[in-house]
Amino acid sequence: MKKTHVIYRDLDRPELTVEYDNNTPDSVFNEFYKEDRILTLKIKEMNFDPSLINVMISKNGSFMNPNLQWQLVSGISGTINAVYQTKLMFNEDADYEIYVSGKDMLDFDLNNFYDKFVLDKTKPTLNVSYDNNNAKNNNYFNQSRTATITIDEHNFDSSRVKIIGSAIDGGTTKTFPANNGWTRNGDSNITVIKYNEDALYTFDIEYVDKAGNIMDNYNKEEFFIDKTVPELIISGVEAYSANAKKVMPVVSAKDTNYDANELSISLTGDHRGSIDIEGTKSPQSNGEVFAFNDMKYEKENDDVYTIHAMLNDKAGNKSEANIVYSVNRFGSTYMFSDSLSKMVNKQYNKKGQEVIFNELNVNQLVESFVKLSINGQIRELRKDIDYSVTETREKAWYNYTYKLKSSLFEKDGIYRIIITSKDAAGNINENIIEDKQASINFVIDKTAPAIAINNLKSNNIYDEAIKKGRNIS
Repeated sequence: MKKTHVIYRDLDRPELTVEYDNNTPDSVFNEFYKEDRILTLKIKEMNFDPSLINVMISKNGSFMNPNLQWQLVSGISGTINAVYQTKLMFNEDADYEIYVSGKDMLDFDLNNFYDKFVLDKTKPTLNVSYDNNNAKNNNYFNQSRTATITIDEHNFDSSRVKIIGSAIDGGTTKTFPANNGWTRNGDSNITVIKYNEDALYTFDIEYVDKAGNIMDNYNKEEFFIDKTVPELIISGVEAYSANAKKVMPVVSAKDTNYDANELSISLTGDHRGSIDIEGTKSPQSNGEVFAFNDMKYEKENDDVYTIHAMLNDKAGNKSEANIVYSVNRFGSTYMFSDSLSKMVNKQYNKKGQEVIFNELNVNQLVESFVKLSINGQIRELRKDIDYSVTETREKAWYNYTYKLKSSLFEKDGIYRIIITSKDAAGNINENIIEDKQASINFVIDKTAPAIAINNLKSNNIYDEAIKKGRNIS
C-alpha cells in the first residue's frame, strides 16, 4: 500500500491580528483608559517560529521585552491554517507603546503593529487649604482668605476642573473670584483663589481626569468674609449739649452680619454713676435701634451723662461710640463755707467777715452777678473789686467759688446776698428761690446795748418813796 504525503507550499506572509478586551477609552481623550487592558496577539502562519517574532513594550519611555507564551489555538501546526496566540496584560498606570514585528521561517515579514495608550486607574485626589483659619462663630472671618487648591493627578487637564462658587453680600450677588491659573509641580496641580471682598462665599469643586476617573465628592464649603466694622450711631442729642427739656437719645446699630447678642449700651452719670437704661428696642434692616426714654423731671436726674455703645459683628469686627451730654432742668445748687453756714445759722453776728460760697452747675455759666442788700437797700457788687469768682471743674460739672470781701460787712445792718446766674442750658438761677434752700441772710450788730438811768446820781441815798416815783430807762 502506498503512503500519501501532503506537501504544503508556504507562499503567504504571516498574518497578525490584534484584539483588546477593553475598547472603552475616555469620550474625549481616546487614548486614555481607566481599567485594565489585555491585548491578544494572533498570528496565522504555517512556518511559525516564536523566536522570530519581536514584541517590544515601552512603559513610561522605558523599553521592555515581555516574556511571551505562544500557543497554538486553532488549525494544525505546520499547516496554512495554524494560528498562534499570546496575551499581554496591562494593569499598571503608565504611558504604553507597543511594537510588534517579525517574520516566518521563510523570511516573509509580518505585518507590523504599533499602538499607544495611557492606562490611568488612579482617582485624582484633592486638597484645599487656607492661609486664614481664624474663624469667629464657626465660619466668619474678618480678614481676607487665600485658598490653595491642589489636585494630585498625573494626567491632569485644567479644562476638566469645575469650580462651583457663589458670592452674595447682603442679598446682592457679586462676582466669584477667579483662580489665578494652574501650575504644576510633579503630579501636583496647584491654583489659588483669593477671597478679598466682603461676601458670603460657597465653594465646591469637581474634577474628572483624562481617563475618566472621577475625583471624590468635595463637601461644599460656606463661609463669610466680613472686613467692615459695624455701623454704630448715637443720635437724638448733640454731643456736649446742655439740655433743659426732653432728652431721648437713640442708638442705631447695623451690620450685614449683625449679632444682637453683641450689642451693649451703658449710661453713666458723672455724679450718679452707672444707671440702668430704660427705653425701647426695635428692629431695622441688618440691625436694631434703641431709643432711650426721657428721664423723669427730678432734680437728682440733673447730671452730665455718657452713653457708651459697643457692637461686635459675627466676624469679630468691633465698633464703639460715645457721646457726652448734660441734663440740666433745675439749674444751680449752692454750698456754703463752714464760716458762712455759722453766720446764717447764728443770724446775729458781732462782726463781719469774708463770705465764701459755691455755685455748682451741670453746665457752664454764661453770666452771673451778685447783689447785696443792706437794710433793704440793694446794690450790685462789682466783680474783681467787691468779690472774686473762680471757675473749677468737679468731674464734668462746673464749680464756681465766690469770695465777698469782709469790708462789705463792716457796718451794722441786716444783710442779704442774692446770686443770679444763667447757665448754658438756659436756666435762670437764683439762690433766693425757695426750692434752692440757699438764702443768705444774717445780721451784723457790733454795738453793745446801752442802759440810761435818769434823775439819779451816783453815791447818793434815796428813800423808798422817792425811788418809786422815778422812772428807770
